Amino acid sequence: MFSLYPYTRKVVRRNNNHNVLNELFDDFFTDNKSFKVDLSENEKGYLIEALLPGFKKDDIKIDYKEGKLAITVEKELVEETDEINYLHKEIEFQNMKRVIYLKDIVAKDIKAKLEEGILKVVVPKDEAKINAYKVEIE
Repeated sequence: MFSLYPYTRKVVRRNNNHNVLNELFDDFFTDNKSFKVDLSENEKGYLIEALLPGFKKDDIKIDYKEGKLAITVEKELVEETDEINYLHKEIEFQNMKRVIYLKDIVAKDIKAKLEEGILKVVVPKDEAKINAYKVEIE
């Protein structure tokens, strides 16, 4: 059993007065504080892949508590220079978090690796708690 939350992205509905260019600007300027995550499952566990380009492993924190796996990234980008005349500046601090609900896992055996901007988290299932079995038909 799993679920992903929170992902607060504004749903944009198209109507006659709304065009694709407006959607592009809405998406660009919407501050949703999130990163892309893929979640897959097999019989042994779950694989979480998070797209985190530009982050180092020291910028990432992974916690598991009460059935929730939280991936948090924080990065401070402080580079003051007089050579650049900024008209608009947003890239100073990044703080994003994704929470994934995972049930019946072995938390102490979770493994994570950051490679080429992709964080891979392997979460094994607790086989003792899996209540699934195949029923043979006579």
